[in-house]
Amino acid sequence: MRLKSKARKIIIGLIISMSALIFGYSIKEITSVPIETLVIVYNISLDKFVAQAILIGILPLTAIIGAVITRIFLKKLKRLSGIYIFALINVGAIVLVNINMYYILIIGRAIEGVCVGFYAAIAPIYLKEIAPK
Repeated sequence: MRLKSKARKIIIGLIISMSALIFGYSIKEITSVPIETLVIVYNISLDKFVAQAILIGILPLTAIIGAVITRIFLKKLKRLSGIYIFALINVGAIVLVNINMYYILIIGRAIEGVCVGFYAAIAPIYLKEIAPK
């Protein structure tokens, strides 16, 4: 059964509005963990400061890529389909981030960054479309 149009718009609007929360939380979750803990848990062989810089910096860098590919992606699919697809991809990235291997953690954060960039680019457009006139 399909949700009524107004309820559906509210739910999707809430999902899109959470994009800023996702970005802030994603940055905070790594920066708040002491690097010594990351070295022990993930068996990091790199210099610990380089490893921390990569972990923190990969998300904003890939968010830029996500924002750029949004335009290309939206030419192929509708906005709503893109939101659903990137929500599923983001769930997969969250699963990858919770695996205790350093390189898998980097891949998960990179994928999460692409999703955050997509949400940051699509949120204003979609919220403008569904807002009452």
